[in-house]
Amino acid sequence: MLMSLAFWQSGCFTEVGNAEDDRLVSAKFQIDLVQCAPVLNKVATQKVDSFDVNIFQFYVNVKEAEFYFYDSVKMNSSEYHLWKFTSDPLPIDFSGQDPIARLPVESVGRLIPRDFYLTCSLPNRKSFKVDTIDFKTFSDRGYIKGRFIDGKFETNFLFAMPKSLQLRLQYTPEQSKRWLVNGMYTCDFIFCAKQWLLGVDLSKAAMDKDKMGNSIVIINDVKNAAIYQTLSDSFYKSFNTTLVKSKF
Repeated sequence: MLMSLAFWQSGCFTEVGNAEDDRLVSAKFQIDLVQCAPVLNKVATQKVDSFDVNIFQFYVNVKEAEFYFYDSVKMNSSEYHLWKFTSDPLPIDFSGQDPIARLPVESVGRLIPRDFYLTCSLPNRKSFKVDTIDFKTFSDRGYIKGRFIDGKFETNFLFAMPKSLQLRLQYTPEQSKRWLVNGMYTCDFIFCAKQWLLGVDLSKAAMDKDKMGNSIVIINDVKNAAIYQTLSDSFYKSFNTTLVKSKF
């Protein structure tokens, strides 16, 4: 199952060269609910089809993207900076629940695509007392909000974002070429939720009660600290690229 939301905004161009010779670039952010990439350095104590997961909220703040191309006529490389905002980075919700969190369509030249880099920051999280929040309406963007489903058991959880100052995803020329369909690049950014949770059984984690009396698992460096370390490590390995760098 694939949760997705494609973000499109017509008529929004960045002036790069001759518009008639440019290709449009849009962005699509998705959460894949199936194991979508090899598991790296992780012991799988569960089969990927033995549990399910729903992600209700997962924000990153996009700073910019760099798209590199090769000009076979001029025999040199060209670099396009996309979604580079002069003010604060733009929040994007991988879960697709926030229709306002989107990136505009931009344009690049009709050249041979090379590497693509997406640079983001992770939202700062705030501390709170569990008995003062309602999981259903909880909206602090510094947490991934989800539900772990193992057989008859459903476990609501809040995962505190790792304290990375910067997250940089690199996509190879082979990947960026696949993004070009019908003359338009649709950059596909995927977070593999099942891969992220593989090997962790949240139904056995220490639980708290929110103010409505509902059970909730808080995952941070204090509560369920061992699980937090495991999920923080696998977080960076759960995107649709193995070329991920973080800056603390």
